[in-house]
Amino acid sequence: MCFILFFLPNNNKFYIINNKGGENIYNVKKKKACGYVRLNNEANVEKNNVVNTNKEIEKLLLDVLDNRNNWYDSKYFSPAKINLFLRLKEKKETYNEVSTLMHSLNLGDDIFIRALKKEDQNKLRHFLHPCESGDFLTIVRMEDKNRDKETLKEDCKIDVINKIDKDLFKHMKEDIIIQEHEKLPYEYNDYPINNDNIIIKVLKRYREEFNISDDIRFLIHVNKRIPIFSGVGGGSSNGATVFYFLENIFYKYFKGDNIKANEFLKTIGSDISFFSSSGFAYCTDKGNNVTDLKNIEANIKDKDIYLFKIDEGLSSKLVYKNVDYKRIIQYNPVNLLKCLINTSNDDIIKQIEEKEKKFANTFISLDNRDNLQNVFVNDLEHSAFYLIKKLQDLKEYLRSQNMFDVVSMSGSGSSLFALSNKKTQTHEISSSFQNERIKKLISDIKIKFNMNVRVYLCDALRKGLDVWYDPIKLAHEFK
Repeated sequence: MCFILFFLPNNNKFYIINNKGGENIYNVKKKKACGYVRLNNEANVEKNNVVNTNKEIEKLLLDVLDNRNNWYDSKYFSPAKINLFLRLKEKKETYNEVSTLMHSLNLGDDIFIRALKKEDQNKLRHFLHPCESGDFLTIVRMEDKNRDKETLKEDCKIDVINKIDKDLFKHMKEDIIIQEHEKLPYEYNDYPINNDNIIIKVLKRYREEFNISDDIRFLIHVNKRIPIFSGVGGGSSNGATVFYFLENIFYKYFKGDNIKANEFLKTIGSDISFFSSSGFAYCTDKGNNVTDLKNIEANIKDKDIYLFKIDEGLSSKLVYKNVDYKRIIQYNPVNLLKCLINTSNDDIIKQIEEKEKKFANTFISLDNRDNLQNVFVNDLEHSAFYLIKKLQDLKEYLRSQNMFDVVSMSGSGSSLFALSNKKTQTHEISSSFQNERIKKLISDIKIKFNMNVRVYLCDALRKGLDVWYDPIKLAHEFK
């Protein structure tokens, strides 16, 4: 038995129609493809664009489009980042002036991209919700202890109709059904599968920038590992990854002009420009004025980086809104930078000092640079801790464990990162001592604070010139 989902404009309802017995409004010919719909129908309304594994979307594309051997054109790693420090210098009318030092990690998502001609788009509309742009976003179901509570946030009611009701659809035009269906914005587990997703914003803006009027649209499939609302740049990274594909593989309309490309990225968001750097950069203004530290190493290179993500997320907008500038000490970010890099490159330092020139009179020197904890400053912490008190409790608890040199918040939260006292010799997760130690820590946090926390062991990650991020190994999540 196969079910197909339809929308009836007259009464603003969805209907799931039993497709048994040859009743086939969408003229779905492939039994295997129907198997995909049936399989995902069992997962309730979120069936279409949320799959359990990459294999499911692979099966759908190969069965429905069946015009090639591989189901995607390109696959990329989309890395997370941490803010080694984040300084707020001045509040503007619409944004905050920041200085931040960011580094990419080997924790990241997989992004699969396939270009679709008009014919293929029409076929996929029978099985997937397209965005208003005409592009398709799909995502692998995220592991969640509260999975029963997950719903696709649509305003329409779900009904199953009987054979008599099927007569309502006999004279409905297929394009009307599709048109109404496409207007529905929805998300999965706070991840937008619509035009609000930065991936779609990049695609739309790129088409607008170059007046692209071809019929090509894209299917973007995301295998998500980066936790959402965690302050580690997952959305921005996804957008930057798709931009890399557009500019280096598919259209190439900026023709290698990095300055113009970066100006374009600034119109999309604050962190997205960073990911076009080498993966280590000093960023000012909104965070989108990037000085790439491509020939400089951070002194975290040989440290274990643990990322702690609590089960609550934070809105960046809300965190910035609650900032109290009276509580911020204006440490000189250039001094902080010098504490965190290994370089004799005075030119880079002078370049950054020039960027900070107009704020120089407001800065004060850091008293105790030998204490690394004082260097890893995040001026958003007081606001985030006000919004989620247990995030502050977690930071204080981690610092008390004598396991880490540094514990700090990344971005606007709600994740904390911690640097280990020394690099583990083998760095193999099979090390039972390391594994059990972190598992005990997770258990203790659960008991002490009634708090679920996900922990990832990460490495610092860099990329080379004219290539995208390609980690030798992935970050490990402790289960």
